[in-house]
Amino acid sequence: MRGEKTHSVRGLTRIYRTGSDEVHALRGVDLELCSGELVALLGPSGSGKSTLLNLLGGIDRPDGGEIWFRGAELTRFDDRALARYRRRHVGFVFQSYNLIPSLTARENVELACAGAEAPVAAADALELVGLRARMDHFPGQLSGGEQQRAAVARAIAKRPDLLRSWSSSSAAAWTWARPPCSSLTMPRSRRWRTGSSPSSTAASPKLAATRRAARRATFPGERPSERAADSPA
Repeated sequence: MRGEKTHSVRGLTRIYRTGSDEVHALRGVDLELCSGELVALLGPSGSGKSTLLNLLGGIDRPDGGEIWFRGAELTRFDDRALARYRRRHVGFVFQSYNLIPSLTARENVELACAGAEAPVAAADALELVGLRARMDHFPGQLSGGEQQRAAVARAIAKRPDLLRSWSSSSAAAWTWARPPCSSLTMPRSRRWRTGSSPSSTAASPKLAATRRAARRATFPGERPSERAADSPA
């Protein structure tokens, strides 16, 4: 069941220019995100998945269209307001994890929560992904899978309204995405009962596995009338 609407995208366009060449990454995309749902952006490389994630996360600006978050138009925010939006409302799980090598897993989580309004304790977030015993280790002392889980803990600890992640063919992202997301959205999870569940948005080229994991699948490169939506059984 979908919760309250958190994000609304209307007629979004993004064009990348190199000299006289233009690449239309997004052409008039419409999308709505609600709390508590997992939405998958599906499509081949170059279809605009990462571009749309960057715009929703406030780390890029569109060439046209609007992005609304809880009644505020993000596309009108200045740099300071966008930074505040990212810090308070968005959790990022990057494709290459982007952990700071000189900080422990716990310190990476704590740093990401600086400025968050009601963050979860770093130890609790790391326990949720099975890393409590490894939380005082540096990224170089963690396996690839452990680094991936540390990145998830860092993203969810701030209790974001929007949890954004990238899937890649070389990292089975859905093997870690489903347990943390279900823990965030299931009412019986006491740790996350205070505050609303986030919208979770992920980009993936792996159609079959992603459709099974997601509550809703959408293709950013298609016009709204052509968009496909899938719900798992």
